[in-house]
Amino acid sequence: MTHFIAIKQDITEREHNAQMQTEHERLKARFKQEQEQNALVQRAISALSHDLRTPLSVIVASKEILTHYADRLSAEARQERLEIIANKLQFVVDILDDLSLVVQGKLSERVFHPVPLHLAALCRVSLEEVRATYRAPHGMVFEEDPELGVVMVDEALVSRILLNLLSNAIKYSPDGGQIVLRLGRSEDHIVLMVQDEGVGISPETQAQLFLPFFRGAEVQHIKGTGLGLSIVKDCVDRHHGRIRVESTPGQGSTFIVELPFHPPDTPFN
Repeated sequence: MTHFIAIKQDITEREHNAQMQTEHERLKARFKQEQEQNALVQRAISALSHDLRTPLSVIVASKEILTHYADRLSAEARQERLEIIANKLQFVVDILDDLSLVVQGKLSERVFHPVPLHLAALCRVSLEEVRATYRAPHGMVFEEDPELGVVMVDEALVSRILLNLLSNAIKYSPDGGQIVLRLGRSEDHIVLMVQDEGVGISPETQAQLFLPFFRGAEVQHIKGTGLGLSIVKDCVDRHHGRIRVESTPGQGSTFIVELPFHPPDTPFN
């Protein structure tokens, strides 16, 4: 009888220890998850300074023009400035939504809304906005296929692609370097290319370039968060497109975006 009680107590103690160990591991894993989530939130908050700078600068510039020169502008010019402000405010809202989705792990759930768009016009506007916002001392060139015409894309998503790629080209290129934006076509894709003469990207960095918050060793000395390219990748993915980079360290980079002419679930498909 004594032996039975001793064995039972030993088994009970081992079960209790096993339960305690399981609970310890569960709490440890939960704490680690909370640490990672907290770090992600902090990085997302920091990323606001990067992704909101361009649209907010455009809003401020348009507001200053209306404040000081409204009486000299035509009715059409004033309306154009008001529309720019409205578009950029919506752009800011979209960025905040994206950051929220990043933190929640739901970036790919953003609503996809393609519309017929003259993409060359959007490219010109984006190039001019980035040039003005950053007061870029770079040569900035736009080359287009004049036969491309109207295409079916999500305007907000393509704007984000262009603004991020162009602002990165400025940020990572030397003053006086040339930045080229090309708009063309392949057999069944729209092709956007942004080429710079900047620091370049190593093969090791290229493999991780589109991960959220990743920053390569080549650009650690330049202010940034590493969120922009992951959002560009998501914008491309929402179109069922492709993005890649061609680069050699010290010799610049070319980002190539390919978007299908007829994305899934569009009226033209």
